[in-house]
Amino acid sequence: MNYHYLRAVTIDAMGVCLSGLSFRLSLFCVLLLFAVRPAGAMSEADLSIALVQELENASTVMDRGAPHRLPRPGQENVHINALYNQHFSKPLWVDINGPGPQASVIRMFLEQADREGLNPDDYGVQEIQQEWQGRDLESLARLDILLTRGLVDYIYDIRYGRIRLNESDSINVTEVRNEHFDSVEVISEVLALPDLAAYIASLPPVHRYYQGLKEMLARYRQLEDEGGWGKIMDGPMIRPGDQDDRIPAVRARLLATGDLAPKAFSGNMYENKLELAVRRFQKRHGLASDGVIGPQTRWAMNIPIREVIRRISLNMARWRWREHDLGGRYVLVNIANYHLLAVDGEEVELDMAVIVGQEQYQTPVFSDMIKYLEFNPYWNIPTSIARDEYLPQLQQDPWDLIHNNIRLFSDWGEEALELDSTEIDWQRITPEEMERFKLRQDPGAWNVLGQVKFIFPNHYAVYLHDTVSPQLFDRAERDLSHGCVRVSNPLDLADFVLDGMRTGWDRDWVHEQLAGGDNVIVVIQEPLPVHITYQTAWVDKEGAFRLNKDIYGRDQRLIEALFSVDELSENVM
Repeated sequence: MNYHYLRAVTIDAMGVCLSGLSFRLSLFCVLLLFAVRPAGAMSEADLSIALVQELENASTVMDRGAPHRLPRPGQENVHINALYNQHFSKPLWVDINGPGPQASVIRMFLEQADREGLNPDDYGVQEIQQEWQGRDLESLARLDILLTRGLVDYIYDIRYGRIRLNESDSINVTEVRNEHFDSVEVISEVLALPDLAAYIASLPPVHRYYQGLKEMLARYRQLEDEGGWGKIMDGPMIRPGDQDDRIPAVRARLLATGDLAPKAFSGNMYENKLELAVRRFQKRHGLASDGVIGPQTRWAMNIPIREVIRRISLNMARWRWREHDLGGRYVLVNIANYHLLAVDGEEVELDMAVIVGQEQYQTPVFSDMIKYLEFNPYWNIPTSIARDEYLPQLQQDPWDLIHNNIRLFSDWGEEALELDSTEIDWQRITPEEMERFKLRQDPGAWNVLGQVKFIFPNHYAVYLHDTVSPQLFDRAERDLSHGCVRVSNPLDLADFVLDGMRTGWDRDWVHEQLAGGDNVIVVIQEPLPVHITYQTAWVDKEGAFRLNKDIYGRDQRLIEALFSVDELSENVM
């Protein structure tokens, strides 16, 4: 009987055996091929047998992730054996002649994972390199499995993020995208692609914020290779016009990061051009831009370059948790730098200061849709504020609500009765009993929400709104609210949100509604995406790299979760 005919029939039989059976039975099916191969020849069937044997080796398929990292979905529910079982235990990327073209593409992207702020070692790059030149059956089988595992892990990490932080540390990421990840399904899709390289390249976020950080990651790594920067020694504050022995070190520090252009001047004098560079540096780091080199400015200058690189990487990770496409037109709030952007296509239409939640009332990180605006809004006071703040005030002064134009209702139902707060013995009201009351502040110049609020219904009860305390926007640090975001130019933002709805929704109409004093709700015909983020490193609209204070203390915990013990123990300044 013809050998090739027998081999084809046996492979078909092997496929029937493998579909749905255990790998020990699969191995038995593959062994049938031995009966029909010429003596001494190494065939694809032999490679399939070696592949099954390697899959039986638990050490080969064990998750390489460090213990401090959580396993990815897909590793928990779909073992890599099932993935190969789906493809009849045939190698996916290699044959008896060695790695194929797609294997080279996979290796290239895994080796370059550091460009995305990821660690190539997490994807088995060293093992892949070690097996790459091997042409024995075991090496080829092992290489194929390593490429598959590395690719599956890389695709998941780029799509969703390296760790599932909403479970491991919910305070860092309040809400992440819904995850549906099936490694069998993903690899089946990949195998059908006409251009694997184009597919993998398309996986990271494409928006300017992520891509800007990616460029800065490469720049600061190069700067690190060139020696980074030295340390500014402790001492008294340095003011413009002073002479100080630390000035050459300050000058060198600012030259390193491009805050100061190369000049011919030297010496210990703190002169005008250096002052402008210091102010630029302070602005980039969220400091008061006063030109005085004090403890905070010196601390920022002394952040080790390795630490800056880590912060860039972790903020890239934060973007991977979010939707990779932010939309063509959207509002973006960065909690960590107290700013809001209104973006239309490639243009930043608005850039304004905001006030965010205090440490004990942290503004959550999430995305939603602005669905309506409320002019002359009511403020329905959250029960936590009523319980923790207004009850103690009422126990001191029963007229407190009246003084603040706040009305009291018996409960939160539609049929609730309005009560006279001065007739209640507040000393006898417990915090638990206080929660049943509804407190509502009417529209007016006294209303803490100001003249307009922007509603995107969510279970955090967080929204954007105006304020009656605009002087607070002059502060450098603006974590002052109970969790909602106060905007410094609410009418400009209202114009942006309402733009394009229909003729008549303009600034004159808005002023007319505000002047009338009545509560007016405007439903947005096309809800507008709003993204509330927490970015401690970013690239601004002018292309300048900026770092700022980690106001909620999240970075260190995230660094410890993202980086291995070895990476954290690297020598830094």
